Amino acid sequence: FGIGLSRPVEGDWLELIRLVNTLRLPVISVDTPSGLNAEGKPFPEAIRSVCTLTLGAPKKSLVSCDAAYYTGEIRVLAPIGLAECSEESDIYWQEGSDFKKLFSPRALDSHKGNYGHLLIVAGSLGYHGAAVLVAKAACSGGPGLISVCTQPEVYIPVASQLQVQMVHPWCQGWKVPENVTAILVGPGLASDRIPEAFWEWVGSLWKNAAQPMIADASVLDRLPQSEAKGVRVITPHPGEAARCLQISTERVHRDRLGALRKLSQQYGGATVVLKGYQTLIGRASGKVMLNPTGTPSLAQGGTGDVLAGFLGGLLAHPTHGEDAFLRKVAYAVYRHGLAAEKLDEKMRQGFQEGESSLGAGWTAEDLIREL
Repeated sequence: FGIGLSRPVEGDWLELIRLVNTLRLPVISVDTPSGLNAEGKPFPEAIRSVCTLTLGAPKKSLVSCDAAYYTGEIRVLAPIGLAECSEESDIYWQEGSDFKKLFSPRALDSHKGNYGHLLIVAGSLGYHGAAVLVAKAACSGGPGLISVCTQPEVYIPVASQLQVQMVHPWCQGWKVPENVTAILVGPGLASDRIPEAFWEWVGSLWKNAAQPMIADASVLDRLPQSEAKGVRVITPHPGEAARCLQISTERVHRDRLGALRKLSQQYGGATVVLKGYQTLIGRASGKVMLNPTGTPSLAQGGTGDVLAGFLGGLLAHPTHGEDAFLRKVAYAVYRHGLAAEKLDEKMRQGFQEGESSLGAGWTAEDLIREL
């Protein structure tokens, strides 16, 4: 059965699907797992595959959260001679080749001032580790300078773990350095002891800062929902997206594209990185990019902080044009997922050889080293 399945599978075909699913053998589906309908839902049951080789182009039905249990890894095969479709999809499948020539070689006479200055606003009592992870991950993005502004209660534990970043304790009246070219705010700002004056300062930055600004984690609840002066990026996971939209997480999973569009509208046209299985990147209108990289091993604390930091480091570089900006955001997500895949492969190789340098699993700090 293909994507045109319009009625429930029944009779001998249903029994065959059930039989295949009981076998302890890897199953590869071609184009789409038999039994999935056009919405990516089993109708009523579908083949559970380890890999789906889809033809021509990725199908919307394959990228829904419901379909993930049945598709396994999705691979888009090379063109097979299909005629071009007169209508373009609003979802674009990312490939590594999309990022060629995104970054130019550094000039021999360049200096740190050529590559931007990232300001990270992160860390509070009980959550100072997020500030450390973000700051270390930002280095992988290659900015010339990195400053960290953190809550005064955690200044010492944050500053003592960072060597190349400049660390400052926040206080009322603290001003953003004039040469800052991008701002990242949010990781580790979950303490209920953060003063209201700080949140007012963050809100003012979001509305008025001319620099590109990235908002992550719990800060999303504190942002003014209006158009800002500069380019803005938000990076919610499905739970945070549901909270911001005041709907259930299940509804976000059911219509991720719709949730992304609404979030972008709600936050003044911001670029949204809706994290999760096959992360989506896009805005209220236009194409949305679907990221194919990543593994379930990313489902652990700290990996989102690593993505935010890496993205911040990339956006601190001078960026010319909307297309280059979006490609940098998409590249950060792609490279982050690819690093996880490489770590998983190292683990598999280690287990096959009877040992693993990564033990039972890898951590967010391992992920930084792999970027």
